[in-house]
Amino acid sequence: MSFADPSLPRQSGPRADAPGHAPRGPSDPEVLHRRRSAAHEHDAEPPTVERPRGSAYRRAIEWEHVGLLGAGLLVGALIGAGAALLLAPQTGRETRSALRRQARHARHRASGAWTDLAAELADAARRGRRRARRALHRARWRAGDAIA
Repeated sequence: MSFADPSLPRQSGPRADAPGHAPRGPSDPEVLHRRRSAAHEHDAEPPTVERPRGSAYRRAIEWEHVGLLGAGLLVGALIGAGAALLLAPQTGRETRSALRRQARHARHRASGAWTDLAAELADAARRGRRRARRALHRARWRAGDAIA
């Protein structure tokens, strides 16, 4: 495999400066034999197909590795939480009041979001009912025109 620039000219065969390698030309009997056998390959039997080697694309889940990953994540979270508590710049009372304040703020934001979502869903349902009613009226008119 070459990592050279593909726009550069390629050398075919062994390198001329490699020790112990003489350049092979078309008069080499081995090269001529390969060419002849390649030309007559269509007359020979097709080669046997071997089963591909390697691991399957889909592998079974190795639960031991999953468990190790989960344990590592849990230990890391515990160490991180402990470091955060030890290195916090404020007292425990201040931290708890800040957490309460943030939880209250998040609860108000969430309740506002749920109210907005409920209003949007009610509007969508109202529009859907209106469209269904109109489609039903049009179908009745067309049926009446087809019967008459």
